[in-house]
Amino acid sequence: CRPSSNCSQPLRAWSTGSRGRCGAKMLQIYKNEAITHVQREQMEIRQMELDWYTRNYDTMAMQAAMFAGFAFEQITEPVPEGTNKMLEVVYVVLTASTLGFELCVCMSCTFCCIFGKGLALRGPNGARSVHIAIDNLHK
Repeated sequence: CRPSSNCSQPLRAWSTGSRGRCGAKMLQIYKNEAITHVQREQMEIRQMELDWYTRNYDTMAMQAAMFAGFAFEQITEPVPEGTNKMLEVVYVVLTASTLGFELCVCMSCTFCCIFGKGLALRGPNGARSVHIAIDNLHK
């Protein structure tokens, strides 16, 4: 605390080093600065985590879309003549279920990318929304 500040302590108390109200105020200011610095670093780390999870989900969505394209190509191809009916049914069922699961993965990953970042940026709880979004993306 400087002598010219709005402190009620006289000049001699400041110059002799006593820690009255000015000292307590300065300690509180230093404490607040330290807490703010730690929280800012934590938010930067959480932002990197959010970007990492979003990139992973985006990569999974692209791979699932590519495999869904392969499955769609296979399901549109006619089954060769003379194929056993049971084998044909198993082939079509497995190909159709593969296509369905790939589309499910694609939609789930897209949902996580869009709404995870949305919750982190516009969540109702401020910084706590960032933690909630990242924890849910981690699951």
